[in-house]
Amino acid sequence: MPVIGLHCSHEQVPPSRLLADVREAEAAGFRAAMSSDHFSPGSERQGESGFAWSFLGAALHATELDGLVTVNQPRERLERVVGAFRVGGGEDKPVHLQVHLSWAESEAEALQIAHEQWRTNALGPPLAWDLETVEQFDQAAAYVRPEDVRAAVLVSADLSRHAAWLQGLAELGFEQIHLHHVGQDLGSFIQKFGERVLPEVAW
Repeated sequence: MPVIGLHCSHEQVPPSRLLADVREAEAAGFRAAMSSDHFSPGSERQGESGFAWSFLGAALHATELDGLVTVNQPRERLERVVGAFRVGGGEDKPVHLQVHLSWAESEAEALQIAHEQWRTNALGPPLAWDLETVEQFDQAAAYVRPEDVRAAVLVSADLSRHAAWLQGLAELGFEQIHLHHVGQDLGSFIQKFGERVLPEVAW
């Protein structure tokens, strides 16, 4: 089974809060962490753009955590990508996955969080490749419906469903899976996943 890590999203959360979150994640059973590095946020609703290298130094100092196919895709596509990587010379190399997900106490809230924070990521190529500013991303995402975000984010209030999704991904042979809760408040997510999800899918 893979190591489960926490994705630290600098476009969404200030570095000081992320440092507290990564400490809490380690205590909850997450065994690794990774950090995004963004020149600007993906939308005005995200509103952050911390300096990743300073944060990484602080996080490495404050924790014992270690530390890519980094996209959500249908399982069949991930199987093809991982298979091609292995056949193409990567049979002895580690493969890491970043999973975008949204959890809350209710399905409606989980979907609302995903739509508010991550709808610009539902924009596919080539449109997303041609956008340069936060304002352009927000304008392009103005017509993205809440249900459209499910193509880019695993959305559910059911922790057992999240565990099943992650177990399915673990079966593809990823050495590490980094969980990116797309909301800005990571506390409840870290606690609940540490209690109910990580024991089902992590070493």
